[in-house]
Amino acid sequence: GWRVLQLPAVDFAPLRARTHRSPDVVLEHERVATLPLPDGPCELELEIVHEGASTVELDFGSGHLRFRSLGHGASCELERTAGVVEDAGFAGRWHARREAADAVLRVRVILDACTCEIFVDDGAPTFSALVFPADAPAPLRLRATGGAARVAAVVHA
Repeated sequence: GWRVLQLPAVDFAPLRARTHRSPDVVLEHERVATLPLPDGPCELELEIVHEGASTVELDFGSGHLRFRSLGHGASCELERTAGVVEDAGFAGRWHARREAADAVLRVRVILDACTCEIFVDDGAPTFSALVFPADAPAPLRLRATGGAARVAAVVHA
């Protein structure tokens, strides 16, 4: 059968002007690690490996947007709290099953002034959220629960 995938627009060459590969981040149960994000639009390529962790959480700076890999990588979700928008209707949680055959969760994130686009496993599934970041760039916070996990990251800015 046919399988439709969503991919980001092709013209992201300006985001690839500078590329930085971070050392792998090893997450231990309930310990928080950070990954600095550049000031301005950027693209992240992440590989998440659950090494016993039941959940790996990515917190995009403000604490109002969180991406989670759940069930040892079997599914994922995006949660947005109301944050600076004092309207409960702005908050939401979106969940999707994952159909990847291997244990590596490949996540591509595109951040700009007010949007966050997340493409899991080459676009199946995708998440998109309107965000209102803080004035100063905040690091990406990473956390594992239920065990350890490893995250490899490449940052394009």
